[in-house]
Amino acid sequence: MKKDKGGDSYDQFVDRHIGPSQGEITQMLQTIGLSSIEELINFSVPKSIRSKKKLNIGYGVSETRLIEKLKTIAEKNVIMKSYIGMGYYDCITPPVIQRNILENPGWYTQYTPYQAEISQGRLEALINFQTMVCDLTALPISNASLLDEATAAAEAMIMAFRMSKDRNVFLVSNNCHPQTIDVLKTRSEPLGISIQLVNQDWKVYLAREMTGDFQISRAGWIGDYEDPNTFLDLLRLNRGNNKTGWENVEYDQLLELANSTNDQVLRYEYLNQAEKLLISEMPIIPIYTYVRQYQISSDVKGWYPNIIDTHHPKYIYLERE
Repeated sequence: MKKDKGGDSYDQFVDRHIGPSQGEITQMLQTIGLSSIEELINFSVPKSIRSKKKLNIGYGVSETRLIEKLKTIAEKNVIMKSYIGMGYYDCITPPVIQRNILENPGWYTQYTPYQAEISQGRLEALINFQTMVCDLTALPISNASLLDEATAAAEAMIMAFRMSKDRNVFLVSNNCHPQTIDVLKTRSEPLGISIQLVNQDWKVYLAREMTGDFQISRAGWIGDYEDPNTFLDLLRLNRGNNKTGWENVEYDQLLELANSTNDQVLRYEYLNQAEKLLISEMPIIPIYTYVRQYQISSDVKGWYPNIIDTHHPKYIYLERE
């Protein structure tokens, strides 16, 4: 690096770099039978990819001068209000989150002096978030990601493509945000995936589900009553909500036996056998389970338990006792 034309006395980065000393460099060179770093480069880097021209990078400057120059450049930025919408919305960030997470230098600075990255901080932020979710939900495991919506959609497309056999058509709703569709198109091209923009009527969508015209379909169910049968009965043959195409005669027989006996011990034994059979063949992929909301404080009024766990906030109020 050339010396600053201004004649400043400053520490060079190489002097502050945590690396081998000159004695360690000499020892390593002797071990591999070379006499200098230049000889090592000549030995290991092919001549065909080496540039014969000198690097036109100008003079080196001190850290203080560099910061001043960057500030001068940054002052040319014009801060404007964004009205892009389409998934990018302004929001109120609680100060405790902003200061302790987003502005915490321990999470966004590099973890080694020579790597300008924040991967370690991101990992720590993710594990803290996942731990919080586990604590709040009392679940043993949770998942988190820093992917934006468009990239997450592209990853889902690629996963579906790799799981498919001889299929390369990926259907995308034309109601998706345009940036999501653009990323899908870019990521699909090198893989030979054909993107088709469609927007189906709800009745058409349901009809395609019933005929099995899909690769992956999402569905959910809330139990009408507290009993295993409210879920097991869904997967019986010719049931309106069995859209998987799966059928098993033994499974149906076990549920018939469970429904026809008054012996509760025997009934649950039949249901248990049916459940084991269902799990062994696994026609569905459990992704997550719903959680219920419970009233803890008696100061909350207007809160009434119901089977679908829906509570409209306009009917709920606080009244101190």
